[in-house]
Amino acid sequence: MYSRVLILCVIAALVLPSFGCSGNSGEEDAALSTEGDVLVVTVNGRELYENEIDKEEGRIRTQLTGRVPMEQLEGMSEVIRQQAVNNMINRVLLQQAADRAKIEISEEAVKERAEQVKSGFGSEDVFKEQLEMSGLTEAGFQQEVELALRIEALLDEKTNNLEGMGESDVRGFYDSNIERFKKPEQVQASHILIAVEESDTEADKAAKRQKIDSLLAEIRTGADFAELATQHSSCPSKTRGGDLGSFGRGQMVKEFEEAAFAMDAGEVSGIVETQFGYHIIKVTGREAASTVPFEDAKADILAYLDGQKKQQAVGAFIDSLRVEATIVYPDTTAAE
Repeated sequence: MYSRVLILCVIAALVLPSFGCSGNSGEEDAALSTEGDVLVVTVNGRELYENEIDKEEGRIRTQLTGRVPMEQLEGMSEVIRQQAVNNMINRVLLQQAADRAKIEISEEAVKERAEQVKSGFGSEDVFKEQLEMSGLTEAGFQQEVELALRIEALLDEKTNNLEGMGESDVRGFYDSNIERFKKPEQVQASHILIAVEESDTEADKAAKRQKIDSLLAEIRTGADFAELATQHSSCPSKTRGGDLGSFGRGQMVKEFEEAAFAMDAGEVSGIVETQFGYHIIKVTGREAASTVPFEDAKADILAYLDGQKKQQAVGAFIDSLRVEATIVYPDTTAAE
């Protein structure tokens, strides 16, 4: 199930990034056999079964994995289940609304978005492998993309006439959230690492210390830091000449951070020992703590506020669909 969920998550993320609509199963899933399956809910006559809800639960768990601690995730089963049911109800209602609005998507548009989704897998081979593992056919994948584009077009119709946020709204958000626009002090640095392993003997450590000492001596006499990093460093950053990019306080281990932030741009450290081994650090740039000016932040704030307003409008539209819908659970005669 995971690989199928992975494909559908990419569809959902690339096709409907703003609205959080389920990207789960389209016509192909609706055609799946429901023999022996448990009916969960009926939405305007469209029956949703346990297998469909299970797939949506899997998608939600995939999204949360890595963002929520595992022990917390394990205790969220009931919440995730209810969210999955609600997502699937909303998805059916949106599909039905798109049907009523007679929204159609051109083959060219579907093809273009499908290629965008495929690119999220890195290569055609990886994508095809995931399709095969999931049992989702190319035709079923195209149906997913078409349905997602139809829902996207429907929601655009419902939100295109929203009044944009004004300058005073944007300024008010900036002033009320000034902490969001503060940039901490940053250091840009490269390093050479000679890694020390737990299994290393004292003799091994001594040999590695001698090697890092000799590299430092070469740097002090004019050797190119990036070339030495490429040739000798144990860190993956060696492919970039040791470049670690920019980082703030709290992002590196203590010994490394203290050494890096104590230097000016262009300086090279002595030998710095950390839990990873022996380092030579070169600071290549520094950026003082600052606050992003309002004019520089204005466009992003406006996009954020307009996006929030659009999401609220979409939420209100979905609420209206639910109010008008006949939603029946099999264990009760009551309908929403």
